[in-house]
Amino acid sequence: MSRKSQVPRKGAGPIVTFAILAVLAVVAVAYWRLHGSQAAVTPVKAPTKLLAVGDRAPSFDIRTATGEVTSSQFAGRAWLVEVFAVWCPHCQHEAAALTDLQKKYGERLAVVGIVGSPFGFDGTTPVGAGDVTKFASDYSAGYPLGFDLTGANPNPYLREGYPSLTLVAPDGRVAWVGSGEVDAPALETRINAALK
Repeated sequence: MSRKSQVPRKGAGPIVTFAILAVLAVVAVAYWRLHGSQAAVTPVKAPTKLLAVGDRAPSFDIRTATGEVTSSQFAGRAWLVEVFAVWCPHCQHEAAALTDLQKKYGERLAVVGIVGSPFGFDGTTPVGAGDVTKFASDYSAGYPLGFDLTGANPNPYLREGYPSLTLVAPDGRVAWVGSGEVDAPALETRINAALK
């Protein structure tokens, strides 16, 4: 019996590498289209029943750098709750816009940020009070930011990603919900409708 010498085929390696890279590129583009312009990926599970327009807004009690803030303080006026992550670029961009809304509406609207992610700026270490202070300073967040003391995990205001926003009308019912970075003029329209 004679043995045939096996000669490796030339050109197969680059073709396989190209095919793998092409598949990865398609997956990356698909992921970006689904998630890139929306909310950042949520590292914790969102509640199984998401808040809907018309629902009674759940109470909260958060610890901030300047003391506790509770939802009962906002009785009779509108409030906007943002569940955020300090590492989330959408939350970082939105902080100044939410501060502007807080200033514009004054006593008619309360804006509150509740930490929803267990991770700090590096995305791996536990989030702490220092991360929240740094977030407020770096991104000009001029509204209360803190940790929910009710122990609700996941936070009932959390949706599929960060930031998760919930607008509550003066009657205590949810007027609007959203995820991801929102357009400030569109949000103002919703706030004006909730205040009527």
